[in-house]
Amino acid sequence: MKKLIKKIAHRFGTQPDKVKHVAVSALLVLMIYIGLVFQDVDAAMANLLALGITLLIGFAKEVADRFTGGDSSVADMAANVVGALPMALIIWLFTAVLRQM
Repeated sequence: MKKLIKKIAHRFGTQPDKVKHVAVSALLVLMIYIGLVFQDVDAAMANLLALGITLLIGFAKEVADRFTGGDSSVADMAANVVGALPMALIIWLFTAVLRQM
């Protein structure tokens, strides 16, 4: 897995840590969305909540890193947004197409 992350990072000219932020944020949006939908939350609201919760988690981690000696940076938070926002958009588009069927 480390090799794959390094290859992806090299391909996009970034650090492996940023690739992890993108991937984890995208997966968090998807998992939170699915969990909320199973709790009978409206799909649009679940998507918005999943995006917001994911970004709050990412922000909280960056704040915690600042106080615990971790690597806190704006670039990490930007990577969180780069992972979370497209996933939320994909979910929105997917649910819009399903409604049309």
